[in-house]
Amino acid sequence: MGFRGQIPPSTGLYQDIAGDGQSWKWDASAGVYVPYTPTSAAPVPHWDTFIVANPPAANYPLTYTPQSDSAIVFLADQLIPPNQYTINGSTLTLGAGVTPAAGQELDVHYWTGSPSLWVPASTNGTAAAPKQTGWFAAGFPDPTAYWIWDRPTAYSDAPKGAVYFRRLIQLNSPQTVRIYLSVDDTGEVYLDGTLAVENTAAKAWETTVTADLTLAAGVHWIAMHGEQGAGVPQPDPASDLLAIYSLVNSAPSQLLVHTDATWDCIGYPDQPPDGWPGPW
Repeated sequence: MGFRGQIPPSTGLYQDIAGDGQSWKWDASAGVYVPYTPTSAAPVPHWDTFIVANPPAANYPLTYTPQSDSAIVFLADQLIPPNQYTINGSTLTLGAGVTPAAGQELDVHYWTGSPSLWVPASTNGTAAAPKQTGWFAAGFPDPTAYWIWDRPTAYSDAPKGAVYFRRLIQLNSPQTVRIYLSVDDTGEVYLDGTLAVENTAAKAWETTVTADLTLAAGVHWIAMHGEQGAGVPQPDPASDLLAIYSLVNSAPSQLLVHTDATWDCIGYPDQPPDGWPGPW
């Protein structure tokens, strides 16, 4: 019977990959894996749609109670930032900065079931001023982008393994873009579930790789993975640095997104997150 991840793990659930769907947990006192049954149902996606009334309402009753931080809200096909609405139980409340018009469509995508494993990423110095010695990525264009990892204390207690990041961006028009990526030790970026670029250089934290592609107008999922290689003394956390620019005449023009604390993260799971690499 095989397991994904470190063996033995210090904590956490490890999924049997023999195909029977059984989850297993490491019993440190006995030094063996023991069967484990999750206490909550597997995550289930939902999509609620509302037509804004006249006069517009501020509160909208959802069909179910979402997982924490799992909701994605659109008004007239425009993404509403999470700081402009609140969800209390199964009620969505729009903030004062959101001004819907009668007849507009309000869409809410969310999950129910197991508690969300995605948490805000932690930052670890910028491209121009990294906290780790030697993390100066040659050719990286954005000095204000942050190296990100899964926890504030990662440099003192992170295990070997992989971290996973995700973020939404919205484009109001089609764009040709360039992705810049540096990682420690290796990693890759997906756009809407398709591999866009990977960095496997010998010293990837000193190396910037790029990829150009064209994106349609609308919302796009960015998924990013970083992994710390075997044989590296611990602690030495996996970390990623990214910037995406629009291109004009094949030259970087406008910064569209970079790595910072607005990204979601799952650190060092035994296997890739559900739905990886998106879109969610």
